[in-house]
This record gives sequence, structure tokens and C-alpha cells, in this order.
Amino acid sequence: MKGNSTLSENEIKSTLQRNLGNDNPSASFQDVWNSAHSRRKYRNYRKPMASIVIVTVLAFIVLINTSFRTMIEERLGFSRVEKNGIIADTESSYLGVLNVNGKEYMWVGIIKNNEYTINKKIGEVKKSVAADVYTTENFSSNILKVGEKIYSSNEDSKVIIVEREDGNYHKFSEIDLLKNE
Repeated sequence: MKGNSTLSENEIKSTLQRNLGNDNPSASFQDVWNSAHSRRKYRNYRKPMASIVIVTVLAFIVLINTSFRTMIEERLGFSRVEKNGIIADTESSYLGVLNVNGKEYMWVGIIKNNEYTINKKIGEVKKSVAADVYTTENFSSNILKVGEKIYSSNEDSKVIIVEREDGNYHKFSEIDLLKNE
């Protein structure tokens, strides 16, 4: 063998093949070679994998950062509506809302089995906006059509009834969450 010089891969292979039969006759050259190099390959993957995990965690932290999220939302055209300290994203305001005389009512569903009965006519829907728009105008809604009739109910003062164009009656309940009491 040479002094302190580095051995080439071919020199290592030939030395192993010559000495393998004398030292351990049950092991083959290929077993020894694979065993020696499998650990080295594993070590080569550990550093990049750790880097990927760190970058992923940092990216997640940045994405949940409020100021970064706000910037992205503004660039994508999203906006926020604030009422009485509660913030609603307009891109997710698909909640059926009806505004009547300064109060907001949330769509609950179709009235079945005469659960509620009509009392007095309050008015009609005067403005209809897109489902993804949060509206605060009187007699406006994001799910109703202009001209649909609005009634009070006999059973509950916080429930109003809307007669839809198709003849069904829909229940809307006053939204108490947005009140500061």
C-alpha cells in the first residue's frame, strides 16, 4: 500500500476482494461493499431532509403571520368587514343575511309543518347582492331576490318570514352575536 495518499475506489475493491476470502469466508465482497456504502448514503440524505423540514416549518410560521396573511388577502382582492368588534371575511360570508330596519337576520331554512305563521308584512327586499358580499343596507340580502315579501312571525319576535318567488316560506332569525349588550 501507499503511504498517506488516498486510495481510489478500484484499489479498495481489489484489496477487499483479495483479503475477504482469508478473513471471513462466509461474507461476499458485494455484502461488505453494500454494507459500507449504505451507511454513507443514509448520512448523505439526513442533512438535506433536516433542511427541508426546517424550511417547511419556517414557511408555515410565515404563512400564519397575520401581517403576511393580510398582504396576500389584499393582493387576491379579499377584504374584511368589521361590525361591533367582530371581523368577517367577505370571501367567506356566504351566510344568508337579510337586513331589516337596522337588524341583521340569518337564514335558518325553509319553514315546514307550519312551524311559524305570518303576522304582518314588514316590506319587500329592495336590493339583492352577490352571495359573497356582506351587505348592511336596509331591506337588502345576499340570498334573496328583489321583490320577495318580508313578514313578522306570530310565534317569535326575533324571527321573520320571507315568501320566496317559488312559494316557499323561509325562516330568518335575528343575529344576536353582533350586538354589544
